[in-house]
Amino acid sequence: MKREEAVMDCSKTQATEPWPGVRIGKLIRRNLWLYIPTNLVFNTLVAYFNFEDPTAVYLFRGEQHFARFLLPMALLLPFIISFDILKKTIDMAEKEDVGFQLPQPFAKYRFITKIATVHTLMASVPIGLVLLLLPAERPYDGRVLAVILGFLAALLAAAFVWLSIKKLRGVVEVNKKP
Repeated sequence: MKREEAVMDCSKTQATEPWPGVRIGKLIRRNLWLYIPTNLVFNTLVAYFNFEDPTAVYLFRGEQHFARFLLPMALLLPFIISFDILKKTIDMAEKEDVGFQLPQPFAKYRFITKIATVHTLMASVPIGLVLLLLPAERPYDGRVLAVILGFLAALLAAAFVWLSIKKLRGVVEVNKKP
């Protein structure tokens, strides 16, 4: 009898948790499978095939320099990924498909834009500093730079999905505390 009561208590607590995770987990996994491989392949191939001479690519010099591909990615990718995953998750919460409630009133687009902007700054400032610290006059191997760009894009996609969900979870948990 005690075991059955314990099982029933566990099922009750799981149903009342502020973040049950079944639908959110599916949404996150589906979006990660979409974001990571496409960013890895797309950013690697676009950069590689657009370098005029893949054996000698400069950071800032020439028509097809590395900063031309890195800086837009560092500015746009975190913003778009954060905006997209937050909007999808909040829309799902508003439809009451998940077991948590957002605080009322909740300024959805203000919250999404704020988080996406902070994530953009979190990514672009360090990337810009590293780019400025590297010797600009030295030619780099374009193949290596293209692979680094692809892996960096995949890493940014995964990191900002996780950070966005973590920030939204913090808002929900703050709302649920007595």
